[in-house]
Amino acid sequence: SAVVSSVLLPDTVKQLAVTVFSVVSQNDAPLEVKDAAMTCVGHLFADHYSTFTAAEVESTFKTLGDRLSHATTSVAAAKAIQLIVTTAPNASITALPAPLTRTAAQQLVDSLKLNNRSVRQASLESLTAWVTVAGGIVTEHLEALSSYIDSDEVVISGLVFKLVGVLVKKVNTLVGDVLKSIVPKSVSFLKSSNAQGPVVTTLAVTVRTVVEAQPAVADELLSKFLTVDSNGATAQVIGAIASAHPKRDDNLKTFLSQAKSGSPFAISVLGELGARVDITETPAVDILLGALGTSLASSAGTSDKSGRFNAARALGSLVVSNPKKLISVFESQISKTPLYIVAAIRQGIERLSPEVLVENTEALANILICASEKSDEVIRDAISDCLGKLVQSNIQVIKILEKSLQSDQKSTRACVTRALSLAVNQAQDSTHLVGSSILVPFLIGLGDSAVEVRTAALGLLQTALNKNLQKVKHLIPKYEKYLAVEALRRPELITKVVVGANTLITDLGITSRRTTFQIIDSLISHSIDSINMGIVLSSLGSGCKGDEEVEIQVLSHKIVIKLVSLQPEAVCRSISTFDLSPIFLKLLPNTAIEVDIKANQELVADTKPVVHAIEDELYSHKYLSKADTLKAIEGLVKAGYGGLRMDKLYKQVILGLSDTSTQEAAVTVLIELWKLFDAKIQNNIGHKTIAEETISGIDELLATPFFKTLPTSTSGDIIKPLTAIRILETGLLKLDKHKKDTKVGPHAGFNTYLNNSIKKGAVAAKYAEIK
Repeated sequence: SAVVSSVLLPDTVKQLAVTVFSVVSQNDAPLEVKDAAMTCVGHLFADHYSTFTAAEVESTFKTLGDRLSHATTSVAAAKAIQLIVTTAPNASITALPAPLTRTAAQQLVDSLKLNNRSVRQASLESLTAWVTVAGGIVTEHLEALSSYIDSDEVVISGLVFKLVGVLVKKVNTLVGDVLKSIVPKSVSFLKSSNAQGPVVTTLAVTVRTVVEAQPAVADELLSKFLTVDSNGATAQVIGAIASAHPKRDDNLKTFLSQAKSGSPFAISVLGELGARVDITETPAVDILLGALGTSLASSAGTSDKSGRFNAARALGSLVVSNPKKLISVFESQISKTPLYIVAAIRQGIERLSPEVLVENTEALANILICASEKSDEVIRDAISDCLGKLVQSNIQVIKILEKSLQSDQKSTRACVTRALSLAVNQAQDSTHLVGSSILVPFLIGLGDSAVEVRTAALGLLQTALNKNLQKVKHLIPKYEKYLAVEALRRPELITKVVVGANTLITDLGITSRRTTFQIIDSLISHSIDSINMGIVLSSLGSGCKGDEEVEIQVLSHKIVIKLVSLQPEAVCRSISTFDLSPIFLKLLPNTAIEVDIKANQELVADTKPVVHAIEDELYSHKYLSKADTLKAIEGLVKAGYGGLRMDKLYKQVILGLSDTSTQEAAVTVLIELWKLFDAKIQNNIGHKTIAEETISGIDELLATPFFKTLPTSTSGDIIKPLTAIRILETGLLKLDKHKKDTKVGPHAGFNTYLNNSIKKGAVAAKYAEIK
């Protein structure tokens, strides 16, 4: 441990060194033990370098170097070397014998031959650290290093570029070798679609370093890299070269002329050049504004949206070299073309150094907030994203956002609330952003009159819970009443517009409902005790039976299934809350389009597991008495008819009929079941599958002692629906072939079918017998 090793006495340090070296040298030691031992070596020598003699230091580097040739120990050895050379006094590292440094460099370069990305990464990082301290220890290995520039290995290529840049800074006479070995491979790399992001930035820094070391090669580098297709990555490299070019002004004039003519590549180069040197005194700003379409007099304006975004990014890059001037430009132009100026601000936020960004966060935040007042949803989302990034760079921005919560513009209130949500979500450590003093003012938006603000506040609550549940869950009791409201489908948020034969329905509350149920899901999964179960059950009930959006229904179903496993007794006692029967009994008309029929079938398939999960817990008899179980089954019949597993249901009923204390409750279940059959199924013969399942267990039921001696007091309620079932069994199922001979549609009422095909003709006698 570095902390412990820093307080050890010299004798103890040496004793530890002997011990850990004996482990490093053991061939049969476990790999994790060797890794730990080499890490310990790195700390001991880094913190106590002066304790060891020159011979001991040389022996250490030799031992670690030997371990570089083995794939299993190479990573730990390279990291130990890197730790020593970066932490030990620079003078001590530069004073190492030349043969030792040459050997170590050779061993590190040789370890790159191991076909292992982790090994290569560790070795290149170690080489870079050593070159940074000691200079050109790898000057003779440029050709070998160039072989690891590969478009399929972006990270490794970036490390090679970085190493070469550091090396050229130390030894500027190597530029010629770099042009021969590194540049051709770099040009090929830049042609790949993988050439984007940090690796291109590293390459740009390296080529600029080469030009600064030997300005005479600038033209040659420009000509080589200009052979690559004109794209953002190429522009970044060209801009870097041009910024250090001895004839920078001449090159700038060329790019300004091309940009004014509308060249997207030249516009990108201006941005990259302007990020490195201040070009705001040239016509660059006006040309880029013209490309955004803010100046009708400019010929660079483009109707292409991607071209305008390209110009916006270029304009944003200029902020790096002159923040104050560009911020003034943003402020004056944002009302003319808000979408593209916001894009420019975002680019500036990403490219400014943290220190400079902090200095300008307040000015940028105020510009963005003003723009949010009259912007559309796309622009507001972009503004929120920018504000969220500003919060991460400077937490004081939260005070500006909080002040904006008092705005009379609902778009601004929603925008700043969403900005904090994004900041919390994107922060690596969000602990400092989810304190009550910060969240509470923004969560007041849960009771806002505008649905946009409520939705943003729900999103903030959800993000805060997901990122730091333990610190936020205590707020749930304070805000759960809002969750209960937002879970409901609210008619005032729904608009219907008739377009020809169709009705277009817009539900502005679907996002807030979705977020509410996701919050409930998260709380049920990770902190079920922090939320009122009554609110959970009523919310899920409304999602299951009162919401017409399939997405919300499906989400509710998944949460109910989870809740059944976590709180089975609560669900079993509240079955009537979940009215799923309409989903099973809904039949689309014959004219329904195929996609609607398929969607209905998928919803039915998604809903059945909810009923089955409740059945499994209810029929286990773990939570309720026999009588209470049958009472709950009665509620389940009402809530889940059409999705019930009848074989399991009839077994419970038969069990209830066998005991005089539960006979009445069991009969009530049957009466409810058969009434539903009589009312729902008999009137729509399209539900043949449900009918078959209902009928399938009746013979076993009627064979029980209870039915053989059916009490007179009970017979009236049971006989009527039972007769309807028996008629349907004969007319619909046993004599199904007769239905094919009629012209009755599959969704016709049972009575129509009965009158046309059963009461007349050959089957009339059978019908009379059943009746």
